[in-house]
Amino acid sequence: MGGTDIDSGGTYRENMFQALADGELDEKYARLGLTNSYKMRYMMGLFDPTVDNPYKHIGTEEVGCPAHQEMSLLGALKGMVLLKKGPLPFKKGLKIAVIGQSVSDVAALTGNYDGPLCPKGGASCFPSIADAVNASNVGGTTTVLASTDVTKASAAAKAADQVILVVDNARDGGGEGHDRYSIGLSDSQIALANAVIAANPMTVLVLVNGGLISIDDLKSTAPAIIEAFMPGVHGGTALAATIFGDNNPGGKMPATMYHSSFVNVTDFLSMDMSNRSYKYYTGTPLYPFGFGLSYSEFDIKWANPPPTRHVVTSSESPRVTYNVTVTNTGTVEGDEVVLAYTKPTATLELEAALLGAPIEIKKLFGFQRVTLAAGASTTLSFDLDPTHFALVDAEGHTSLHAVDMDVVFSRGHGLELAAPTTVAPFEGIPQRLKELRKWW
Repeated sequence: MGGTDIDSGGTYRENMFQALADGELDEKYARLGLTNSYKMRYMMGLFDPTVDNPYKHIGTEEVGCPAHQEMSLLGALKGMVLLKKGPLPFKKGLKIAVIGQSVSDVAALTGNYDGPLCPKGGASCFPSIADAVNASNVGGTTTVLASTDVTKASAAAKAADQVILVVDNARDGGGEGHDRYSIGLSDSQIALANAVIAANPMTVLVLVNGGLISIDDLKSTAPAIIEAFMPGVHGGTALAATIFGDNNPGGKMPATMYHSSFVNVTDFLSMDMSNRSYKYYTGTPLYPFGFGLSYSEFDIKWANPPPTRHVVTSSESPRVTYNVTVTNTGTVEGDEVVLAYTKPTATLELEAALLGAPIEIKKLFGFQRVTLAAGASTTLSFDLDPTHFALVDAEGHTSLHAVDMDVVFSRGHGLELAAPTTVAPFEGIPQRLKELRKWW
């Protein structure tokens, strides 16, 4: 079970009894999983008919209520990640072409793990990307091509002033419950993108995806790029607002975007984290974890000088607070996210101490998002606990090891701030903070 108490698919149902019979799974862990799964439900009183509690009075009118719809839209707006600004934001009132196989399909924005979205089923009661763009393009005309037909797409792009080109993986591994053997776009969508971009330089490439899509050469050829992920039923509205400048994107990449050839050098069906994620990947990503631009500009600096060199001797060492000033140096209001990492700077002796486990390149310990008017500044405070410097060895145990590290503050691109730290456990002996309970 690997510490996973609940499987929402059929894996446990179809395999657990046989695993118990074959001795591959200890019954005590199956019972522990059941206990964990039902404990909270018992605490909520869901199995006690004699006790009243507020959870029994949540009516169907709460599902999809206005407050929840507003929150869903806000999440979609805040989640937009600008990867390349180019000619964005677009002007309204012009000839717009919206091109892509899923531009009229709201379900492509939601993934495959959702409940009823509209009263009569389906998702058509919400605007698609094409619907939302047409509604926003006041005074202009909107041409929609929900197809990968290269000839028609090229003609539509040439006839337009501006083009919104949408690519997605909703039909090939972007949903839940699929093993992915490829992380690139389908051949038909690559051909579509190349043709549209060649036809009109006023094009924004919009990525709608569950697992990340590797866009490879499109990173350099696309004039502008927005990563929307699967933004939900209000994703079309959020995208239109972002493309036309009614929403200033401030999201950051929550994962690393690799080149599509990455699947040729790693086993995607293996859960080994070596050379994966921002923590361990040693190659050059298309876009790194934490990357994200804005229609405005920002900078960061120390609000006051950090410690010359902070020294940590144990988990009981004092916490340290770092203060970072963020300034909107641009001309429009926008959001910025400051990410805080610990980063080993001397790793040679760690290789033996971690028993061969990969050494983290860096590790996120905090982040803060702030909205600033043009020209405004604010100071963000980050509290650093000594346990944030802990590392995991090959046996899965977490300890404080002797090592030099930097505490790094970043916007995901541009200038970074770094403050040195030395971790020096008593007599050089690692302090064990947590032991891994082996389940196998």
